Amino acid sequence: MTDLNKRNTTQAAPATAELLPARQYVATIAGTELKPTEDGSRQCAEIIFQITEGPYAGRCLTRLLDPNHPKPHAASFYRAEIKVICEAVGVSPIRDYDDPTSYAALHGRSLVIEVVRDTRPNGNTVNWIVDYLKWTGDPLVDPLPTEHYVARIVESKIESSGWVELVFEIIEGPHAGRQLRERLAPNAVCS
Repeated sequence: MTDLNKRNTTQAAPATAELLPARQYVATIAGTELKPTEDGSRQCAEIIFQITEGPYAGRCLTRLLDPNHPKPHAASFYRAEIKVICEAVGVSPIRDYDDPTSYAALHGRSLVIEVVRDTRPNGNTVNWIVDYLKWTGDPLVDPLPTEHYVARIVESKIESSGWVELVFEIIEGPHAGRQLRERLAPNAVCS
């Protein structure tokens, strides 16, 4: 499978800071910038998320998205991710990916980002944003401990962008009743 995120690292800033724990964070979109690709053939959108609550308030994560990627499936993937961000903060989808003013409506908007730790092929571990959710203003629930759970799928849907969303409910143990949401990218390969 092609690594669509070869240049798209999402990292804690500054680079020397410790990695954030894997969990959900309330964040505000602190800014956006269009940056040229390494070959200068097109622009990527860099979105900066600043955590606003908890012990990591003030830390920033960036996401570099390439909505004009020359491979149609990759461009579709990045555009779908931008659409999810727009939906999470309650703004209209971006129409002109090359116009920096198109991203201005995102600035200052709050949402919930789900952050994981990912080990890259070079062995470095980075923080990675895997989902964007609407923030209701309610405090976030403490994350579940990393372990195996017995769960059932209680909801599933395929979005118009091709993303698959599954909602699992834990049915045994001390966390019974808690629900987990998973979004799978279009054409994701499951093993």
